[in-house]
Amino acid sequence: MPQYEAHVAYWDKEMCIRASNDGFARFVGRPGDEIAGRSAREILGEDLYELNLPYANLALGGQQQRFYRAAPLPDGGARHVEALFVPDRAGDEISGFWAIVTEVDPERAAAGSPAESVYRMAFFASPVGKAIFDEAGQLLQVNPALAHTVGEDPDALVGRRLVELLDPPEQDRESARLAALFAGVPAGEARECRIAHQDGRSVWVLLSLALAKPTRRRGPLGIAQFQNIAAKREAEDRLRESRERLIEAERVAGIGSWELDLRTGQMHWSAGLYSIFGKQQSEDPVWLEDGLNERVYVEDRQLAKDTLERALVERTGFDIQPRIVRGDGRIRVLEVHGEVIVDTEGQPIRVIGIAKDVTERVSARDALAQAGADMALKARELQGLADGLADQTRPHPGARELLSARQLEIMTLIAQGHTNGSIARRLYLSEATVKWHIKQILAKTGAANRAEAVAKVFKDNH
Repeated sequence: MPQYEAHVAYWDKEMCIRASNDGFARFVGRPGDEIAGRSAREILGEDLYELNLPYANLALGGQQQRFYRAAPLPDGGARHVEALFVPDRAGDEISGFWAIVTEVDPERAAAGSPAESVYRMAFFASPVGKAIFDEAGQLLQVNPALAHTVGEDPDALVGRRLVELLDPPEQDRESARLAALFAGVPAGEARECRIAHQDGRSVWVLLSLALAKPTRRRGPLGIAQFQNIAAKREAEDRLRESRERLIEAERVAGIGSWELDLRTGQMHWSAGLYSIFGKQQSEDPVWLEDGLNERVYVEDRQLAKDTLERALVERTGFDIQPRIVRGDGRIRVLEVHGEVIVDTEGQPIRVIGIAKDVTERVSARDALAQAGADMALKARELQGLADGLADQTRPHPGARELLSARQLEIMTLIAQGHTNGSIARRLYLSEATVKWHIKQILAKTGAANRAEAVAKVFKDNH
């Protein structure tokens, strides 16, 4: 029984062959080093190229193609081939497709296993996990790449249901998609899901499904492709976590960040900056002119414009404290720091910066300054009152001769309204001593009480 090898070539979007194996070189009758970079039309010949062109266009549109045909030979004969065109998908982009062609013995093809033939083509040296399954979802063949992804031997996977490879939360959704696929409903775009690895890990893959329609030799078969995107998901998770930490840090610190593209005048605001301005975060662009004219307080707009223009001319950072108008109409004070980013020729291309709401701090500072000014005014007023009171409580000359210095000191405090206890504390005397002095004062002045004594001692000042 003759052995047939797979002929593999990679077609790009321009219908040029970029890579091929030795089997393909023998298939087209050219040395391998003469194939790469040449058009498929030139390598295959006009007739065979035109036959393959409709399938090539569909493959570049993202639809996997499988077909049989008799390929013409130079001597006028034909060789029977089975071809599979597998789109090379990276996310939403199709950069080309793999053409995997196998020569088929017509008699053996009619009686043999179609899955065996498909396996030789679809799984040849593919780094992407692939599986062939029937309408019941049972795995007929898996390639080494898929077995490696789930951490099991390829033979151990044959006979299991495809959905059993997935994490339990994914199984119901994909079971419904498999049933719809065999009912004639297109599988749609590839979906991100998780495969259960043998060691208990979950591996993120991009799962795409296609249906190989039935032929006279076999019923319909499903083809599944599992592209490992674990590294992509990990990078996305790290980026998301980093963004979440930044948002939380901005919220706690009450700050926001921004970036201005000088070529377009468009600004990017962080979530924290939207919060400071009291606006809902939006995907719509924020424009510099709109930001200055609508969000900066009218009396501070010119200062903000002049500061930015000076920073761009001098290629320096800047600090400014403008007032802004929030979405709810309230006026807030921001502390803004910016840095100018230049290209390799020293031309400004971007400005990045941070902004912090310092309204409370500025209000407290202003309130403290006002309180200081008020206290100074009060101090001056009190000093004036004290000076006036001192004038009113100056004893007349006769009292100075009549009373001792300590008694005059006590009389002055009595005139200012102090009690015996208060006088004792101020003069570091006992209250009994103060009372004794008052008794002496009353006797010397001939006064009946404290009020009369005050009148006599300070009579010339009233």
